[in-house]
Amino acid sequence: MNLNNFKQSQLKEYMQPYVLKMFFIINLTFLIAHSFLTIIFGYFNINIMFYMNIISILLYSIVLIILIKTKSINNLIYIISLELIPHMILAIICMGWNYGFQIYSFVIIPIIIFFDYLNKTSNKSTKRAILLISIIIISFLVLRIWSYHNNPIYILNNPFVEHLLYILNTTLTIIFMSIFIFYIMHLICKFETILYKNANFDTLTGLANRRLIQNKEDLLMENEHLNVSILDIDDFKHINDTYGHNFGDEVLKQISLILKLQEKKLKDFTPIRYGGEEFLLIYNDDKSENEKLETLNTIRTEIQNLQLEQNINVTVTLGTAFNKEKQSFEDLIKLADKRLYFGKENGKNQLVSKTI
Repeated sequence: MNLNNFKQSQLKEYMQPYVLKMFFIINLTFLIAHSFLTIIFGYFNINIMFYMNIISILLYSIVLIILIKTKSINNLIYIISLELIPHMILAIICMGWNYGFQIYSFVIIPIIIFFDYLNKTSNKSTKRAILLISIIIISFLVLRIWSYHNNPIYILNNPFVEHLLYILNTTLTIIFMSIFIFYIMHLICKFETILYKNANFDTLTGLANRRLIQNKEDLLMENEHLNVSILDIDDFKHINDTYGHNFGDEVLKQISLILKLQEKKLKDFTPIRYGGEEFLLIYNDDKSENEKLETLNTIRTEIQNLQLEQNINVTVTLGTAFNKEKQSFEDLIKLADKRLYFGKENGKNQLVSKTI
């Protein structure tokens, strides 16, 4: 996913498989819960709720089949809402407020809002979501008032069942909300990682880009052992013009692989795609200058020995500077760049650590 071309639709597309899995788990949980409730209602001859739960089981079974076959959510959340609302209303009328069936209204509202965002194609979908939420809130309030003034149709006089159903309904609500919140947070964290990578890493080579160091310059300059180098591919325009840009991209990738291997091996070594065919190498540990120069020369040699198509040899020139006098980071880059151009004008394929 490229940040430069990022659109809201891409976020939704990215979220789809995760949301599908979340919706599948929630739907399966509802199916199991209604199966358990069917047994309880059947055992106590609460016939209205028994048949209502049979309908619910069929509905959730159909939704599961649709999910498995189509791998698409579409408007299924609204179908489930149309089951939850009547179920809540009938449960309170039949059994009363104390069994906790009204708690499910707290589950469905945030899920409706989220799925409205996910599937929004027009203002019509938002109006539909607002209508559903309004129905849920009004139903909740009306049922609360109704339960104060009316007895339920079925009176069990069984405190154990009352507490059991209340605990079951409360627990299921917590489970549903936990699954929902967990997945939303998981998606946010995953997408934050994608945004960070897109903002700070080059999509072609996978190396960091110059944004990564913009906020770290002061920290880098605190180290008197800091070494900054600029690596430039020799005659890269000629490579692109002669062998094509696809081959040029492959050269950039192969050089990046060499730099990544060094990044893994070395302490505080950061290669950066600086632009075009240039790479910025930041070496920030306490090794001696000679050791660092040896490492940089090894990189140059490994690039020269790359086995590329058609036996084409690629060379690079490096200009490098050390932070002996604690110059500004910008001055250090300018010095490395000056030495790079000195190397370009005097034979290329070399490492320049000082200029005449």
